[in-house]
Amino acid sequence: MTRLLIYTSSICKNLFNGSTWLNINPYVDGDIFFKLSTISFNTISIISGTGYVSDNFENWGNYASVLFLILMFIGGCAGSTTGGLKVFRFQILFKYVSLHFKKMLKPHIVLAAQFNGKTVPDSTYESVMTFFFLYIITFALSALLLSFSGMDFLTCISASASAISNVGPGLGEIIGPEGNYSTLTDYSKIILLITMFLGRLEMLTIFILFIPSFWKN
Repeated sequence: MTRLLIYTSSICKNLFNGSTWLNINPYVDGDIFFKLSTISFNTISIISGTGYVSDNFENWGNYASVLFLILMFIGGCAGSTTGGLKVFRFQILFKYVSLHFKKMLKPHIVLAAQFNGKTVPDSTYESVMTFFFLYIITFALSALLLSFSGMDFLTCISASASAISNVGPGLGEIIGPEGNYSTLTDYSKIILLITMFLGRLEMLTIFILFIPSFWKN
């Protein structure tokens, strides 16, 4: 299973690197090797939550900004130290969507999706969908709370996405590749700190602590 996830993550990175190369190539100066290494380094750094940037990718066109925002949510393999939703959850959801469409075409058919040679139980789908829902709700709530501090839309969205996925750099003049979080208000930093904490611990283990029945014998 670990090999499968590593292989899938590698494919995703290669696809993103390839599409990034085709669209960003005109915006990056230097020879082919420099362009390829710069695009690959920044793309892999964002999707893996490494937090480093070697160039201002916001100068690479709108495509790069949108792509890097998406990469913040994806993350790396299961079991890795990356943040984000993780690749395997997308695999599970895609399988569930495919299975759902097949059942819509043939309501009486009995199907069971396979993942890494094993049948995926309904509890796994429920767990993944619950995590997705909580992840998006937490991200949206964090962005909304950040907007109360007077930050612009792009900064609020990218700061929330970067914090919940533990990426580092965001988008915009303030927290973009050439900026930092030092100029944010204390209120904004507290919101981002809580968001980052929830994202790092994958939130389910935190939210369950607020359920009263958890503390009952």
